[in-house]
Formats: sequence, C-alpha cells, structure tokens
Amino acid sequence: MSPQEAIRLFFPAPQEAVVGFSGGADSTALLLALHQAGWPVSAVHFNHQLRGGAALADARFCREFCRERGIPFRCLRLDVKNNRQKGESVESAARRLRLEKWRQLTAKKHQLVFLAHHADDAAEELFLRILRGASTTGLVGLRELRQLNDGTRLARPLLRCRKWELEEYLRAEGVEKWCVDATNFVSDCNRNRIRNQLLPAWKELFGGDGGIQATLDALRMDAAYLEEEAAAALPPRPTIDDWRRVPAALFARVLRQRFQLALPPSRKTILRLQKELAEDHPGRNNLRIPLGEGKYLILNHRKGLLME
Repeated sequence: MSPQEAIRLFFPAPQEAVVGFSGGADSTALLLALHQAGWPVSAVHFNHQLRGGAALADARFCREFCRERGIPFRCLRLDVKNNRQKGESVESAARRLRLEKWRQLTAKKHQLVFLAHHADDAAEELFLRILRGASTTGLVGLRELRQLNDGTRLARPLLRCRKWELEEYLRAEGVEKWCVDATNFVSDCNRNRIRNQLLPAWKELFGGDGGIQATLDALRMDAAYLEEEAAAALPPRPTIDDWRRVPAALFARVLRQRFQLALPPSRKTILRLQKELAEDHPGRNNLRIPLGEGKYLILNHRKGLLME
C-alpha cells in the first residue's frame, strides 16, 4: 500500500498536524505524502544526544529537506542519558521524553501527531512485547489512531505499509537519499536482534510474514473490544467489592485507564493488588500501593473503599 492510500484510508480530510521527522525513509515518506496531499503540517526532529556527529548530520538533512519544500521545521534536543529513570532502558527513556514533548507541543490545539511506524515496525514490536509478557492490548501497542487521556492524538497511518513500499515511493518521487541510523544494524539489544536476526529467519523458514500481519490485525480488533469493556467495568466511585468484580482479563486495562497511566503497572504490582483485594483485612486502613509514575492506589478495608 502506498503512503497516500494509507493516509486517505484513515484521514480523508487534511487538518493541521505535526510530524515526527527523523529523516529515515519511513518518516520522510510520511512527511512528503502529507505535504503533497495538501496537509498543513510542520515537522519536528528530536536529537536525543546519543549519536554525536551522526545525529547532527541527520538534523541538517531534515532541516534542508523541509526548507526546500517550504515545510515548517523545528529541532528539539532531548537529554536522554541524564533523564533516565531507575531501571529504564535508553530506548524507553527516549520514548517517554518524546511523548512528554508531544503533549507539550499540542496541549493547546491537540493537533494530530503523525508518527511513521510501518508494518515491519509493528512486527518487531509484537515480538518485543511477547518477550515482556504483554496482554492483548500490549501486543498491539502500535495503533493507527490513539488518543491519550490528556487529549494528545497519535496517528500512525503507515501500519499497513511495508518498508520497501515506502522506499519505492520515495524513489518514484525523486528522493534518493535519507538518513540511516547505523545503530539499527548492531544486534546489541532485543529490538535489533528481532529486526536483524529473528524476522529474517522467520521469513526464510516460512516463506514470508503474512501470518504475523494477519495476527496483528486480529489482535487490534480484540484489544479495541477489551478496552471498551474496561472503560465500563467500574462505577465513578468504586468500592473494593466493585474492584473485586473486575474480570482478570480487564484488570490491568482498568488500572491503566482509571489512573491515566502511560504504561500498565508491573505484573508484580498487579498480583499484589489482586491479592490484597481478595483478602479481608478489617483492621487494615489506608494501605498505599504504588502504581508507577508517582501515582498510588489506597485501600481502606475498614470502610470497604478504594481511593485514588
């Protein structure tokens, strides 16, 4: 599928938007397709300050690409190394900082934030999340359209496009060069091992990865249904008994929605909370359970209440 077709499939009418523009083939194709379709877009490039001169070269390419086409451009620096949280990987820290910046940039107008993840990225993400033991919702973390609790809207229209299709589109439009991150080819982290070793072996052994893409489509539908059920699982002021009645399949989803968490609580936290809810502790009062991101859930067994 071409990027133009993918964009029209989900977003038939142009509107003001911002585009995450790394300078790679995928984000270059997305930005160019939106620009050609008449979308009033601006490009945002993040320098994570992790790759020295290579990162500066990427920023220069992006700035010049936008200048030649009259696309508004800004480059933002993120200090990933010095803002990592305890136990957080560099990749996770970079993702969190980008999301924080997107929220700040679109806080007033809530424009669409276009991100250039494509079908190959979705396959990588699927296996990465299997390694982490994710739920159905977690397995399909990449969605065509996702609205966060604060109103930030993330759009990924290229999830049905293959990387080779994006590169083919760029060449057809006369774009022969784009940025290539050399670190992507070094299998020193799980994502790169999946990209460079597991998926190529899968395609060779099984004659392609069509089954993976079909599975992702099915998982997206299942996850959307379960999230709708999770949204209706609790009354506005739930008691401990209300929480006890939440089905196990919805529990983590309800927590994430209820507390507006960027990521669901850890499995250890969920198991602890389920254990506390299952037992009666009449003398136990105001038990605080950390959910992450500076948020707590408070159980008052004496009054039969659960507070946020």
